[in-house]
Amino acid sequence: HILVCLPTVVFFTKQRNQPIAPAVLRTLLIGGLSAIKVAFAFKDENAIRFPKLDIVNQLSVLSQQGLFARLKQSLADKAAGSYDTIAVNQQIDSYIADNSCVMFSFSSCPYCLKAKNILIDQLGATVKVVELDVDKSVGYPLRAELGRRTGRTSVPSIWIGGKFIGGCNDGPVSVAGDGIQQSKAGGLVALLESGDLKPLLESSGALPIPKRAEKGIDVVQSVRP
Repeated sequence: HILVCLPTVVFFTKQRNQPIAPAVLRTLLIGGLSAIKVAFAFKDENAIRFPKLDIVNQLSVLSQQGLFARLKQSLADKAAGSYDTIAVNQQIDSYIADNSCVMFSFSSCPYCLKAKNILIDQLGATVKVVELDVDKSVGYPLRAELGRRTGRTSVPSIWIGGKFIGGCNDGPVSVAGDGIQQSKAGGLVALLESGDLKPLLESSGALPIPKRAEKGIDVVQSVRP
């Protein structure tokens, strides 16, 4: 981990004349504790509860900001290569507009698998899953442009009812004119734990809305987005 992070930090700090020690410590801390997130990601596949790892979520948010975010965007751009920016953005717009819930995902990413487990297996939502790593010539440009829209190149990138709700463990508080404001613990899990996820899915049409019948029997009323 140190062999990968240290040369990268040295390069970028020299380019921007920033103090190297704080940058090294911050990058190594974020990268090291990110491994803890992966270790907890599959603690219990069937349980709907999740451990509260506030410090890990905060570090995840930090990784989407400043120098580290610029580095990640640069790497995403390099992986994408040359592409038609207008066509890629039109494709993203189409996915978001045509689906009540869409998740841009990597097929082997533990956080993407966890998000699918929550949305599809546990809640039964209708989700359009776009696997960015199946055809990289198509998926990597999508990831690069999603990074510009949301300020984060990591996956999953989840959109419900046309709005970006973040990833599995972090996400936006609000969308302002100057961009995305990140929360300390936003995203899918936070919405689930707060009780806001199911109503959001219902209002978007990704979940049918339960309607109480006269005799106390629950019936389901389907809605379209």
